[in-house]
Amino acid sequence: MSQTVLKDIENKNKIENDKMQRYLQEKEEKLIRKEKEKFDKIQNGKKDLKAYLDMQVEEKRKEKEFQQLLNKEQARIWNTDKDSFKFQTELINEKIRTMNRFNQDILKTQIDLKKTMNSTGMSDQEYLLNRNLIENASKALNS
Repeated sequence: MSQTVLKDIENKNKIENDKMQRYLQEKEEKLIRKEKEKFDKIQNGKKDLKAYLDMQVEEKRKEKEFQQLLNKEQARIWNTDKDSFKFQTELINEKIRTMNRFNQDILKTQIDLKKTMNSTGMSDQEYLLNRNLIENASKALNS
């Protein structure tokens, strides 16, 4: 009987030891699982942060590229405006030169006409046509 009691106690102790070992093993596995979940969560957070930062870098690159395109387009527009202004200015200057030449020719003609009139006086035909007017003007001045 004592052997059966001892055997029972030994069996109970063995069962208790097995339960304790299972409990400790489960506790350790649970702790390992929690640590792994925590590690995975941190890794996922890092991946998400890296993806977000990569997205920001890409957006910045695209914004820079867009700004460069805008600058190039603005430069093209300014060059077009500059060329147009230069063309219009040349056109206006040419018109002014043409008008000045025309006015110069008119003035030369007037000067030449005045010189010929002063040097020759009236032609014989003009004198005959205006003879009465000249005599009347002469009489009016003398009286």
